[in-house]
Amino acid sequence: MLRYQKKGLIFTNHHCGYGAIQKLSDVEHDYLKNGFAANKRDDELYADGLTVSFLRSMTDVTSRIVPNVPLVLSEIQRELAIDSISNELIREYEDDPFTHVRVVPFYSRNKYYMAIYDVFRDVRLVVAPPSSVGGKFGVIPITGCGRGIQVISLSFVSMPERTTSLQITVKATFRTNPNM
Repeated sequence: MLRYQKKGLIFTNHHCGYGAIQKLSDVEHDYLKNGFAANKRDDELYADGLTVSFLRSMTDVTSRIVPNVPLVLSEIQRELAIDSISNELIREYEDDPFTHVRVVPFYSRNKYYMAIYDVFRDVRLVVAPPSSVGGKFGVIPITGCGRGIQVISLSFVSMPERTTSLQITVKATFRTNPNM
């Protein structure tokens, strides 16, 4: 479990935070093997370099790109022209360290969308289960993101109990902790 900004919490599969947990570990504190739980906010571990991005919006910008790219260009010239137009579209966001913008092609480069993301840079480790939890409680396969592990810690979290390609059902029960 990771915390971002002031009070946001992210529940993620163990392997998604594995690299950050590994970087926070040392010889005396092997958080991958033994797990970690912050009992209060001051105990949370800052995950230096880790960011979390949430998609804020997607806007169709095809009409601002395709008409401005001549059909007679070579593929390389076409890509350079599209990059140049895309850079103009995202320029207004360059000075905002909490926003990331990309122009993304879809449908064989026949449609273009501008994706705007909110970027959270203050990400901290709150809970990481010990590696023994997977063996003790069982590992549950889930669609599209590897494997999930049932976790029992400061709060009880059960990873997906049922998955399909369209839906993931998650059960979670939380205990209130006034120190967090």
